Amino acid sequence: MSNKNRFLWPFKNEFIYKSLRYRPGERGSRTNWAKARNDFNAALKKEESIRARKIAQYNLMRSYSDLCNHRSDLSAELKTLNEQLHGMKASRSRYVGQVQSMERQMSDAVRAANNARAVWEQADGICQVHLSYWKAHPLRSFFHSRERQQDELQVRTDLEQARRAKQHFDEQASRVHQRLQSFYGGLEVGDRKLGECQTQIATLNKQLAALEQQVAEAEQIQWPRPDIGDDHVAWMDQEWSKARTEVYIKALALHQQAVMGDAHQFMCNLSLACAVMQSNGFTDDERLVAWQTFFLVIPVVSSSFASTSRMFSGIGKEALGWAIVDEAGQALPQAAAGLLQRVKHAVAVGDPLQLQPVDTMPKPMRELLASTHHLQHLGLESENMQALVDYQTPCGLLDETDDHWLGCLWWSIGAVMNPCFPYATIWPTPAGWCV
Repeated sequence: MSNKNRFLWPFKNEFIYKSLRYRPGERGSRTNWAKARNDFNAALKKEESIRARKIAQYNLMRSYSDLCNHRSDLSAELKTLNEQLHGMKASRSRYVGQVQSMERQMSDAVRAANNARAVWEQADGICQVHLSYWKAHPLRSFFHSRERQQDELQVRTDLEQARRAKQHFDEQASRVHQRLQSFYGGLEVGDRKLGECQTQIATLNKQLAALEQQVAEAEQIQWPRPDIGDDHVAWMDQEWSKARTEVYIKALALHQQAVMGDAHQFMCNLSLACAVMQSNGFTDDERLVAWQTFFLVIPVVSSSFASTSRMFSGIGKEALGWAIVDEAGQALPQAAAGLLQRVKHAVAVGDPLQLQPVDTMPKPMRELLASTHHLQHLGLESENMQALVDYQTPCGLLDETDDHWLGCLWWSIGAVMNPCFPYATIWPTPAGWCV
C-alpha cells in the first residue's frame, strides 16, 4: 500500500468525499464558519492529546532500561535502610533496657538519700534535745562538765556521721540522675534517627511503587519496531493517522468556508493573482494580497530559484510562511538568498556530501566576500545550501575525513524514525508554502 493510500484510505469516505463535498446552493455563513473553526480546534486538540500520549509512551519506552536500573538502585538502598532500621530497633531495645536499669538505680539512690536525710534529721533532733537539756540545767552542767562534754561529743559525732551519709547519698543520687538524663537524651536522639530512617524508607517505598508502575506500563506498551520505507511508516497507527488526517481535512474545510463566505472577493483576488503572474504593473501591496489569497486556496507552489525574483517580485522580507528546499546539497547559497529573505521559515533537505553544485565564482572570492562583510560565522562561504544550514545547526557531527560538519538529520537518520519528528504534522497556512 502506498504512503498516500496508507494515510488516506481509512478516512477518505468520511472526510474527503463527505466533509468537503460542495452542495449546490450552499454558501459560507457565520454559522458555518464558526462550526468549521470549532471543528478544526477540536480536531487539533484531539491530535495534540494523542501525540502527547504517544510522546509519553515513547519516552517511557526509551527510558525503560534507566527505570529498571533506578528500580534496582532503590531496592538496594531500601534493603540497606531496612537493615539499618533493624539494627537501630535492636540497639534501641538494648538501650531501653539500660535506661530501665538506670531508672531502678535512680529509685534506689533516691530511697537511700531519703533514708539518710531521715537519719540526719533524727540525729539533729537528738543533738538539739541534748544541748537544750544541758542549757536548761546549768548547775548539773557545771558539776558534771565531763559527762556533758562526752554527751555533746557523742551526739555531735552522730550528727556529723549522719550529715556525711546524707551528703554521700545525695551526691550519688545526683550522679545517677545526670546519667539517667544523658540516657534519656541518647534515647531521644536515637528515636529521632529511627523516625528519619522510617520516613526515608516510606519515601523510597513510594518512589519504588511509582517506578514499578512505570516499568509495568512500559512493559505493556506494544510499540512496533521503527521501520520507515518508501511506502510505509510502521509507527503510524490508525488512531494517530486518523487524528492527523482529520486536522488536515478540518483545516481545508476551514479554508473552504473562508472562500465560500466571500466568494466574489476571492474570485477578484484570484483574478488579480493571475494578472500579477503575467504583469509587473501592480503595487507591492496588491502583489502581497494576490499571493496571500492564492496560497490560501493553493497552499503549495513549486518554483526554481531562477524564477523566484520574477514570480515574487515586490514581495517584502518574511512576507511568506515557509520554504522547503529539496536537493539543498545541489543549491548554491547565493541562489537561495532571494527566496530565503522572503520567508519566515525554511527547511533545507539535501545531502551535503554528494557532488557539489557548479559555481562560476571561485571559492577564494566567495570566502573573501564573506570575510569582508564579517559573515564567516553564518557559514556563507559554504559550497551548497545544505552545508550552510548544517553550519548553523548546533546538533550534529564533525566528519573528520574531510572536515565537514553534518547536521543532526544526517548525523542520526534515526531522528526521522522518531514518531515525534517535528515536521510530521503540517497543514496549510494563509502565508503559504513554497517548495
